Amino acid sequence: MNRLLVLVAPALALALGACSLPDVMPGDEDDAGSVSAVGVSFVAPEGFQKIGNEELTQAANSGNQEDLADLAETTGMDPQTLLQVLRTVDLYLVGGAPTPGYVDNISVADAPGALPDAKAIRAQFRALGAKVGEIGHEETGLGEATTAPVTMTVGDIKVQAEAILVDAGGTVIITVSTTERDRTSELVDEVLETLDEA
Repeated sequence: MNRLLVLVAPALALALGACSLPDVMPGDEDDAGSVSAVGVSFVAPEGFQKIGNEELTQAANSGNQEDLADLAETTGMDPQTLLQVLRTVDLYLVGGAPTPGYVDNISVADAPGALPDAKAIRAQFRALGAKVGEIGHEETGLGEATTAPVTMTVGDIKVQAEAILVDAGGTVIITVSTTERDRTSELVDEVLETLDEA
């Protein structure tokens, strides 16, 4: 059960940390297209750009604090926080029109082992202070995926996230986060439609 908490906490930290974005984000012209990580692939929703660990690690290792700061600004986090959080996920996308203090985002992370059951999923999200909606199951190119809509309030922002858990030789969690439930559901549908083996 602790394994899922370790997996979910960073995903929600990313969701909750993505704030204070500039009006125009770097790479606004280019969508991410098809993305893959940890054995899964999907087509990123229109307007989403990938912020890669490699890009950030290169910026950090180069010692060029300006490059690192520019990359971190797209998420609203300070550079060190972003590097720390991204060490726990394998893929991070940001997109959509920023709202005051927030930007839509999608993260992907893996946790070796079997998929947790609904009871374990609920317990882990509740441990983070999230309200959990109805857990569902959807067929994908990878087989059955478990979906769990969650709501968390941080400061004045109510985050409407949804986790997609799928078995890709180990548990993979894709967390889609926005501030509007309908928008989150729409993005989740887009991810599920193209979700497949990498």
